Amino acid sequence: MNFARKDIAMNQTKPHGGLVRRFCDYTPAQIAKLKSDLALRMPHASLRMCADYFRAVEAKREPAIAELRFLDAIASLPPRAEEITLSELYTNDSFVALTYADMMNKRRELRPDAEEPISLGEAFSLASAYLERAGQSRKLEGHAPVFCETDALVRGAVCAERASVALDTNVGNAPIFSEGDLFMLVHRGNTPTWKYDAKIDAFLSDEDVIRNVKASFTVPEEGLLYKLLPLCDGICYNLPALSPDGYSVTPMLLVEKFSEYRVIALQKCNADAVAKVAIRLELRPMIFAAVVNDKKTHILYSSDEITSYDTEFLRKLLPKSTVVAKLPNEQDVPAAEISHTPMGLHQCRYLTGKSYPQRANQTLSVARSILLDSPYRTAMKTALTALLSTSASGCKPTDSKLALSLRCPTLSDSETIGETVAVILGVYRLQCELSVSAQVTEITTDPSLAHPELNVFSISPSPLLPSEFTRKGNRLYCVAPAVGKNGLVDFDALRALLKELSEFCRQGDIQSVRVLCAERITDAIVKMETDALTSHLTDADALVGDRLPLAILFEASSMLPYPMIGYVSEKEAATEEPSVFQFPKLSETLNRTDRYRVVLIGKATDHDTIALAKIIREHGADCIRLSDTAPEFVLCNELLGAQLVLLCGEVDLPLGDQLLFARRVLKEAGGSVIQLRENVNLPQNFADHVLFNGISKAILTPIAEETDGFKSFS
Repeated sequence: MNFARKDIAMNQTKPHGGLVRRFCDYTPAQIAKLKSDLALRMPHASLRMCADYFRAVEAKREPAIAELRFLDAIASLPPRAEEITLSELYTNDSFVALTYADMMNKRRELRPDAEEPISLGEAFSLASAYLERAGQSRKLEGHAPVFCETDALVRGAVCAERASVALDTNVGNAPIFSEGDLFMLVHRGNTPTWKYDAKIDAFLSDEDVIRNVKASFTVPEEGLLYKLLPLCDGICYNLPALSPDGYSVTPMLLVEKFSEYRVIALQKCNADAVAKVAIRLELRPMIFAAVVNDKKTHILYSSDEITSYDTEFLRKLLPKSTVVAKLPNEQDVPAAEISHTPMGLHQCRYLTGKSYPQRANQTLSVARSILLDSPYRTAMKTALTALLSTSASGCKPTDSKLALSLRCPTLSDSETIGETVAVILGVYRLQCELSVSAQVTEITTDPSLAHPELNVFSISPSPLLPSEFTRKGNRLYCVAPAVGKNGLVDFDALRALLKELSEFCRQGDIQSVRVLCAERITDAIVKMETDALTSHLTDADALVGDRLPLAILFEASSMLPYPMIGYVSEKEAATEEPSVFQFPKLSETLNRTDRYRVVLIGKATDHDTIALAKIIREHGADCIRLSDTAPEFVLCNELLGAQLVLLCGEVDLPLGDQLLFARRVLKEAGGSVIQLRENVNLPQNFADHVLFNGISKAILTPIAEETDGFKSFS
């Protein structure tokens, strides 16, 4: 079916099914009776709003019964987290209470006529709105970042370790969706449900998909419309494309079906290439919607039957709820663990000296935390951790922009809502103190979570400073932000420190930098070492010190007014790694292909494997990327057709009979199973296992097999 805008304009709007006569003129009693007769679940006020809409906007059009049931389904969906409003807030923490009072004062300045309670979405973006009114733009020139899922990384998305949310920087100021873009549902087709996850992982890892897809997301339990409604003002749905037989179409397909399936957005010119990948993997690509430029939601039942609604009307139908938030007592409660990805768009930990992809004049840092204990303080520290990386590269906090993603458990009780509000207030406080706005914010719910998860991305226009040592003789400094007795950062001292560092960076004094988050100085220094450079520490406390909650470690070419802990020194000359792709010699008896085939197995959320797979393909080998959760027989089949298997990170192959057999066949064919893991000591007999330049030997180890009571290396 053609999704061109002109086709929508030419078709006459036709109702679908039996009509509700004179619905626009119904009295309150008639509306109540209709609600009872049709067993509608929406509130009386929502049904009254529907009558007003059909009378005023649709020129007294009489709706079909199927339409009212569809609108009732929309009005019965759970409220979005961003739309939940606060009626009361209880806290025993004076700093949290003062922050909330400051937020409400700023809200009254921005919206003096607002009578409704503040929503979570408004609270999460209020600091940015206030800074924007003061003249500070939210946007960073040349960037329009959007969030995506970590197993759908396209166009250079980045995320923190173990996070399920990534940021796609989407270079350019154009909106992520534009008129004519298509939405494709990747249906499992005849693929069994338990095999779908492995196939969708292979689909999203394919180069044609990575290159052509704009965005990707999983359909929630609430359905397609619930996910797409806030993303596009104008969209046209093609119901026959979603129907198994193309005839039994109903708008309920949009709110009741396809949970856990994958939807991708792409330009029309790229649809064929992506569809071919899905078909090759025995998946079923279904182009079911297109973006239009008229702020309406169109539903096509057939080539000559279409119903349209104002998108804003459908959004208003979504229910809202008002809640009470009880914030946890944060006094003397330790903060949760924060994971931090160093500066750079995509530092692949399996490759040395490689950043994928690389963009000039940009610094990006990301921090993540599961807020277990002290959500207000941990949220503040998480945002600061990400911001310090960009600031330490010379960018003023006011020139950086944040991207904030808050994932919450089901907001069903006041305590859970209180944790979420505490996170929002912690981030708000940091934004106000450092005058840093957020370019994009997102609040979503995930029933699998027990506590809120915060992902903070800091983006700046400053060039990226290295996170490795650069020159022998440079001095090493370590500076930690001052913390007051209340456990909060001394923001006056922090602003002065960031101003000083920015000036030193501008003058060229700082050569490399790394942010420490719950790390020892010695552990961070190991990560800054190169093949040629190491360090000599002159500060005894730095050698034996405890983990630092938050600090900045940097290398400088001149004397700076901070505690010096050592200097950069040379290593003994290291053996140079080969610059070509080399593999163990293959046996001719079992080798079934002229091209080398590599299988990468890692966690579904391990986005570094995408960069590694691309580099391997560039060196002339076939490479397939699988999740470690794939069924054993799928892994077995791939091993039998491979010459090299790379286990990425902390993953292990099952020890079932099928996998042991496949590994022995692989070994007899001259292939290997190799683990890519941190801090590995290689055995002497492993020297002949050589990969291409860029994979560090420090993270390679062979897999030991238990065979007849002794270990042999495959």
